[in-house]
Amino acid sequence: MERYFAISEDQQVKLRGLQPRDATRIHRMWNEEAVALSFREGVRARPLAEAESYIFFARGKSTTGRDLALEYRGEFAGCLTWQYGSGVRDGSAELSYWVGRDFWGKGIASTGVMLAMPFLYEQKKMHRLYAEVASDNLASCRVLEHCGFRKEGTQREALI
Repeated sequence: MERYFAISEDQQVKLRGLQPRDATRIHRMWNEEAVALSFREGVRARPLAEAESYIFFARGKSTTGRDLALEYRGEFAGCLTWQYGSGVRDGSAELSYWVGRDFWGKGIASTGVMLAMPFLYEQKKMHRLYAEVASDNLASCRVLEHCGFRKEGTQREALI
């Protein structure tokens, strides 16, 4: 039986650990140009082995963060990740997420972020969550606004 990290009230969105069976879906979605445009690394061909490696490391014990699968109505839909800050960013965590194109506009990313927030604030005692979003990625900006995040500024020429 699948173990879930968190489940939405309506049972449609679930957060769970990444599984080897997710590799082909991740590989396909990573290579969708519209999805890849939102990645810091930009659009590039990503081999299946990269998705398999990503899952292998995500399933290991990490003290720096967590990578989870976003599941929608029983299907793999994308990923939600957080990385804990250190040093001057101690007590904070950076969130990131992506959803395959077939799942856009269904509120999956927003629900995933909302499911992760209580865990990060209450159990991990984070005092600040933040995310970096390309300013032209309006859908991702809306996800964060919907979840109560506020824009703090713009990093000029951060991605070239």
